[in-house]
Amino acid sequence: RIVLQIDQAMEANSFGLGGVGLALREGGYTPELVLQNVTLSDDEGLRAEFSEISTHLDPSGFWRGEFRPREVAVTGATLLVRRTRAGEFDLGLTQSQSQTDSARDLEESMRRLDAMFAHPTFALLVEVTGSGLTLVLEDERGGRASEARNANMRLGRVGDDVTLAVDGQLIGQQDGRLS
Repeated sequence: RIVLQIDQAMEANSFGLGGVGLALREGGYTPELVLQNVTLSDDEGLRAEFSEISTHLDPSGFWRGEFRPREVAVTGATLLVRRTRAGEFDLGLTQSQSQTDSARDLEESMRRLDAMFAHPTFALLVEVTGSGLTLVLEDERGGRASEARNANMRLGRVGDDVTLAVDGQLIGQQDGRLS
């Protein structure tokens, strides 16, 4: 049932799930689902892959059998931002840097995120955070690549606006920080 609700809310993506765990937080009032081996795919293949996603759910919806996350936390994924030779930007989220074929057009990715946030399943979602991430920046046009490890990400919503912020320590750069 959870998979069906999420799958219906993910525009143009198919949702896959390996396992689910449940915990009750804050004195047993706030349900937390831990989703394991999560994948998002579309007609072109893998879009995103996560070993674990923790979701804090709306308690009243949960007891009615509804999956309505308020907060989502992701750990240990790789976020890829690529500028193509044509000057376009692509975005991908995978478990490893070698799976860079998951990157898709950044504008399309942001449009899909906007559509996800607008869906009733995600109406109460305020933020998605990521920690312990690897951030890979590829510039095919300039022939350069940079990597930041132990990066953090915050995808947040205030009203109808969705913002993405990322920071991390650049590898090979003394005192290099990306934010």
